Amino acid sequence: MGKRMVKGRACGLCHHQRKRCPQDCPFRPYFPVDQPELYRNAIRLFGVANLKKLMAKVQPEQYEDTMTSIIYEVNRHAEDSVYGCYGALIKLQQQSRNQDRESSVVNEQPHRCNLEASMVNERTHRSNLDPVIDEWPRYTERNLGNQNPLIQSDQRYAVAQQLPRALEKEIANHEDEPSRPLMETTHSDINGN
Repeated sequence: MGKRMVKGRACGLCHHQRKRCPQDCPFRPYFPVDQPELYRNAIRLFGVANLKKLMAKVQPEQYEDTMTSIIYEVNRHAEDSVYGCYGALIKLQQQSRNQDRESSVVNEQPHRCNLEASMVNERTHRSNLDPVIDEWPRYTERNLGNQNPLIQSDQRYAVAQQLPRALEKEIANHEDEPSRPLMETTHSDINGN
């Protein structure tokens, strides 16, 4: 609000009380007579006596901040007589929450894109391994043959323990020589013989 005041005229509060406005009246710059709604709303909300008590407790260098706060509260109460400043605070908190949500979504986008890229890479890698996994039963039968079931299960366990290294080796060989079919590895290749 501007600090307009017609010289020699009373401020809105003194005018409302039909009193002479002193030169050092703290309300003079903030409640000019030509803005009657402003001082009427202030009187309705606080009352003249409470406004005077409040300004009596404030240091002169704090008048500007105090009156700015009072005028803001009066205007908010005039717009929303139920919630007043609290309604404005609720709106600001809601805006803050919305911006926090939006910020978290924006901050998660690079992570989500990286995750999607890694999932695509994993699917591609998995599709390269599908022929190896499909060949596993034939691979073990070819290398273990028809032996005693106990020996066969021990050997299957040994082969299963060494399978990850064999798969890595097979994939590396397949990448070096793409024309060579997967799973030409024998039992001796796994054992390193």
